[in-house]
Amino acid sequence: MSAMNLENIKRDYLLPQSLQAKSSTFYLSEADILPTIRANKSHRIFPFCVVKINNAIGVVGLLDLRYSNQLLPHETCITSKITNLKNSLLETKKQKNPIILAHNNHYLINTYLKNISEKFSANYVLEKQGIFIEIWKNNPYMPQLASVYNSLTYLHIVDGHHRVKAFDQNTGYLMYYLLASDQVITKPIIRSYFLNCDQVKEIFNQASKKFFLKRIHEDEYKSFKYKHFINLRYFDQFYIIKATSNELDIRNTLQFFYEKGKTPALLHSFSNIKLEESQSREDFGNSLFQLIIPAFPFSLVPNVSHLSPLPPHSTWFEPKIPDNVFVYTF
Repeated sequence: MSAMNLENIKRDYLLPQSLQAKSSTFYLSEADILPTIRANKSHRIFPFCVVKINNAIGVVGLLDLRYSNQLLPHETCITSKITNLKNSLLETKKQKNPIILAHNNHYLINTYLKNISEKFSANYVLEKQGIFIEIWKNNPYMPQLASVYNSLTYLHIVDGHHRVKAFDQNTGYLMYYLLASDQVITKPIIRSYFLNCDQVKEIFNQASKKFFLKRIHEDEYKSFKYKHFINLRYFDQFYIIKATSNELDIRNTLQFFYEKGKTPALLHSFSNIKLEESQSREDFGNSLFQLIIPAFPFSLVPNVSHLSPLPPHSTWFEPKIPDNVFVYTF
């Protein structure tokens, strides 16, 4: 496949770093991209190329990031005061797997993708050491696929929210997979806040009146931290607040701590990091209170945004996709 030297747009398709030695690098030309964009000026999503790697079918497309907040709700990341950590996270995330978009019309979209891969010969086929890469473009199904994409009223970024927010331009050329919501599973993650003692005394006092707190030993604490509990560490004393199976109780409990916890300055926050790896903290001497909130694993549903600032704020969505898929660079 011939490559064009583009001044404004350069698309690299690379396999994950562990497989880069086995992969080829190639570009989409301006001639491939612009006709689709011009034909769909009112669209927010521009699919212009279907890619199949072994048995995994994905779509290369353009997202109009000016609409990303409305079109693509995603996990909100609290700005960390640790600037270096934040920048490192953003740079690292840019190079990870494709962005995953979850939606509720998988059957129709998947039909178009299947028709493209079964009824047409690929424009380009690359094969190296058992990895087959096939590319379809310029076929009758592509405009229909674009129309279906833009008829979706709900899409959710289940991976790559840092990357979307890191873009400083209005549009981004992305490799993305569209998955049905029932193909996405959720896992609770830990979000930890370290606050000084004076700021949090009232929170702790109110919590002890409003919820059932049980004091536990430090060795017991380890058995609770990955379960659906809100955990309080007050100096060297550990408490748990049990989140019941009643959804209303869970929401009220999480809402209470979220609202109380966001008033003081959040001195440390993180997501998708195991508790053992996240014990770095500012030095506050002995005046330390740690609030640990694991998200309750709600299912991904089209109206999930009404839970904000509850999950998906602190929920890790894990898409069921293979590892050997494209990543992108700019």
